[in-house]
Amino acid sequence: MGHYKDDEDRRYYDTPIGQLRSVTSYLSELAKPALVPWAAGITATYFKDHLEMIKSGDIKLEDMVPETIVKEAKAHYKTMQEQAMELGSAVHEAVEKYYAFEGIPTKDPEVSRLAQEAIGCINDKLHFVVDKSEQMVYHPVGYAGTLDIVGTAAPGMVKRWAKAILDLKTGKAIYPEAKMQVAAYAEAWEKVYEEKVYFAIILRIDKETGKASETYVMKRPEWKKQYKAFKQLVKFCQARDKLKENKHDKGDDERTGGV
Repeated sequence: MGHYKDDEDRRYYDTPIGQLRSVTSYLSELAKPALVPWAAGITATYFKDHLEMIKSGDIKLEDMVPETIVKEAKAHYKTMQEQAMELGSAVHEAVEKYYAFEGIPTKDPEVSRLAQEAIGCINDKLHFVVDKSEQMVYHPVGYAGTLDIVGTAAPGMVKRWAKAILDLKTGKAIYPEAKMQVAAYAEAWEKVYEEKVYFAIILRIDKETGKASETYVMKRPEWKKQYKAFKQLVKFCQARDKLKENKHDKGDDERTGGV
């Protein structure tokens, strides 16, 4: 089942019940307070690096065009963001290949290191028995997505093995929207496969240390609460988009005289 992006760069999936917007594109509408200081830090580092290159003689001051430097500095955080996303996607792919019994087919030592750490944590610390990986799910409320791993697990001190899904992250922290994301996947899994999910788990692998830095386990009551918040976000976005559509249609009618 394929997916594509619309004119507003929002991802959609082709599903058995129609074209549905992705979970992550809904979550991208939320304010992300951590992004602003991170982007400011990236921009400051860019200028710091260039100043050091001027001092060392690697760059001549007279060869620099201020407007170009400022433009590049403003866009630098986007470049770093894209690189981080590419690394995260590569790690996800390596983990998926491993659980499809294809090993870890990558020549990139960083990707291999991060994937091996994730696999070790999934197998040994979370006691996760993987049934499927990279599984597309969808929900008639109006969303779809690809969950990383589904199977059975007995995380932490929990002795009961039960149905679980896991989402793998390689960012700086487990942000609030990540909890809504995995909860949305859990709800969609239950809707499609009519199978209760007892654990919704987020595993974060730190790119700098290469270690499993955080594991967040939500039992069913908690992830259900997170899903309710996500559902409200979906409803808001749908209502807003419908309002925009109605205004657009009304404008067309006025321009054509209602013909």
